[in-house]
Amino acid sequence: MGGRRLPRVSRDQAFRDRGTAGEDEAPLAGPDPRRLRAFWQGMVTNLLNPKVILFNSAFLPQFVNPALGHVAVQFLILG
Repeated sequence: MGGRRLPRVSRDQAFRDRGTAGEDEAPLAGPDPRRLRAFWQGMVTNLLNPKVILFNSAFLPQFVNPALGHVAVQFLILG
């Protein structure tokens, strides 16, 4: 049941009418603070997750080449 419902819900969310600002409404000036807070909360949660740390320490070193420059900068760019 859930496998059939998920694509429909995803489609409905992707193509729903988000509304537009009317003539008397001012458009929003910048990103929604709730979304910005949710982004940073997810970023901190992801960075402090031990599984992510283990994955990055096991997976990323194979793509780092010491001959190309600073290793720490390469790690930051990759992950």
